[in-house]
Amino acid sequence: MAQEYSPLIALLENGSQREVSVNMMGNETPKITIVCPSYNHSKFVATFIKSVQSQTLQDFELIIVDDSSSDNNLKEINQVRDERILVIKHDFNEGISSALIDAISHARSDYCVFMGSDDVMEPGHLECSYNYLENNHEVDVFYSSLSLIDDDGNSLPDKKREYVRGNSDRFGLLRSMFFDGNQLLSPGMVVRTQAFKAIMPLDADVLQYQDYQIHVRLLINGGVFQSTEKLVKYRQRSSGANVSARSKSVLIRESLEVPSLMDSFLKIEDVGLLLNVFQEDARRFGEPTNCTIPYVLGRLAIATPDFSKQCWGYRTIGRFIRKKENRALLHSLYGFNFASFIRLVDSINDSEVMMQTSITKKYKKYKKLACLLFSFSIVLLVLLAFCIF
Repeated sequence: MAQEYSPLIALLENGSQREVSVNMMGNETPKITIVCPSYNHSKFVATFIKSVQSQTLQDFELIIVDDSSSDNNLKEINQVRDERILVIKHDFNEGISSALIDAISHARSDYCVFMGSDDVMEPGHLECSYNYLENNHEVDVFYSSLSLIDDDGNSLPDKKREYVRGNSDRFGLLRSMFFDGNQLLSPGMVVRTQAFKAIMPLDADVLQYQDYQIHVRLLINGGVFQSTEKLVKYRQRSSGANVSARSKSVLIRESLEVPSLMDSFLKIEDVGLLLNVFQEDARRFGEPTNCTIPYVLGRLAIATPDFSKQCWGYRTIGRFIRKKENRALLHSLYGFNFASFIRLVDSINDSEVMMQTSITKKYKKYKKLACLLFSFSIVLLVLLAFCIF
């Protein structure tokens, strides 16, 4: 039977305190935990909670972290009376990663489902994902395919079928994540709690590539399964409020977050995994060893057409050769020396650099022209004033 909320102060892993509203959650361990960062979703959060309550598997707990919303989000959440729901309120806006960390710190089950409070769970989601992970111990993450809905919950066509996935090849996915981009869908993903805790802490400053980074870290540590069954309704906002909306600021943030994202691949510390992922490409620069993996990844990144990844690759090798023993190692194995490092610049795609140079030259040119016109205007004004007076 549902009980009233009572206030509680929770001491989280980072030592800070959060005000928590909890309706006396039971002592028994639930089968599965839904963790939900929520920010300014007052229009959608009640629908989301209802979709969780309508699951065919009812033995769950739902942990919602309100990230200091400025709308009525928290009020909408607190109108629900359900002993399986715990609400954490941030005193100020901290971001998705912080919200996930706070939620996970309170999770009591072996499995955690990641959901946004503007999305909707299909009734069989928890039962399907829970049963799969219970019977496939080699898999750490269960991914769902998605159907699309609009602001009002109406179905949207997925013309390109971008939201139906089925490839569960761990090594192929990691390779594609390195060279091509994100291959996995985060809404509704279900992770073994211990597997997720193993990749923490998360980078609190990353937004655009936050889920991308999580996927890479999980793939490095274990297997995944992508279901073709659409178990989540993913809301595409008409206002472009989705984190993935292709706005100018999103594109800029993506470029700035590439180094943090690519650093996740440095978690590959076993040459066997490196060879499984990159195959013969990993041998293009010499036979790799456990100690030279950062060098190999740097060379592979420089070989891509992506300027941001190329820059990351160059800097990664630069950081690696700061240590004398690493310089000696690369020279002994591959004949690589400082002159070789300097020549890597010749492989960098210079189109973006030239574009920036061109823009800078045009700016300087027009700035000089503007100064001349301004000076000429001042002279004319002086002459005009002289003639008048």
